[in-house]
Amino acid sequence: MKAINKIKLVIVGMIIIGLAVLCPFASQASEVDRIEIIDFGLYQTTFAKWEQAPDTQRGEIQLVGSRELIRRTKRIPGKGGTEFGIRYVVNGQEEGGQVDLLVKVLHSETQSSDEW
Repeated sequence: MKAINKIKLVIVGMIIIGLAVLCPFASQASEVDRIEIIDFGLYQTTFAKWEQAPDTQRGEIQLVGSRELIRRTKRIPGKGGTEFGIRYVVNGQEEGGQVDLLVKVLHSETQSSDEW
């Protein structure tokens, strides 16, 4: 298995675990009752527009128009152009309210670009 496949598998796993682990902390700070994972896997998306985001490295973010789950899977192929993600619902006291959510992405250390 190529290193990129392992890294992507670890990333998806850590995001799923991270959401589950963050749920109790979020409920104390933001009155969140629970987080439900709806879907995860390979997606196909369309571009909507660019939006200014001065606190990011690039200064803007790309907003997604439509998104469609192509295949529910825990394994992400390591090739360019692959889109993957997680859809979730945050349930809490205030419907439509904003919640701060921290997503940590952990991956193994790489030794060289040859591993990619």
